[in-house]
Amino acid sequence: MGHILEWFHGGILGIGQMENSVAFRHIRIRPQVAGDLTSADGSFHSPYGWIRSNWVKSADGFTLKVEIPANSKASVYLPLRTSSKITVNGKEIDHTVSADGLATFDLGSGKYVIKVG
Repeated sequence: MGHILEWFHGGILGIGQMENSVAFRHIRIRPQVAGDLTSADGSFHSPYGWIRSNWVKSADGFTLKVEIPANSKASVYLPLRTSSKITVNGKEIDHTVSADGLATFDLGSGKYVIKVG
């Protein structure tokens, strides 16, 4: 069962640890939509507290709700269409786009609602 849980947390929910991070102080949030999945919801208890990831894919776009524990930060990676914009808690943000079409940006500790549309 451990491998399935690892795939669910690290793959579907996208909760992982950045390279050179210790004890999930720098978190990676990179949800991966697989097959016909349209949503996922789960959490992981790190030494700094709960990390939560909840996403929904719809015809209107992609919504991700995340919670980053205190004294941690996260790098977020999201699939992006060229005409898409990203809002975090209702405010449009600046982001970079990688060669493989992923938008990347950083967040501090807190609760966020991220929309790509």
